[in-house]
Amino acid sequence: MGTTNEGETRLEFTGHYLQGESTMPYTSFETREEAAHAAWLEYCKSGRKADNVPSNPDEVYKDSWISWCDWLGWNTESVN
Repeated sequence: MGTTNEGETRLEFTGHYLQGESTMPYTSFETREEAAHAAWLEYCKSGRKADNVPSNPDEVYKDSWISWCDWLGWNTESVN
């Protein structure tokens, strides 16, 4: 989490801001998927990924693939 200049708490990659009891809407699922995929690619480039973990899990595990958010363990439930 980060803090904006206005003192709001920002949840990374979601665009969801919290200030007191009010919340702004979540970004779209597609936007979160793009962010998750970008985060995964950056992680793969960092050299920290274990050799036995594929850099293309969406293709290797295509029969059981759900989403990039699922792969990274990001909560995709919306609180509407």
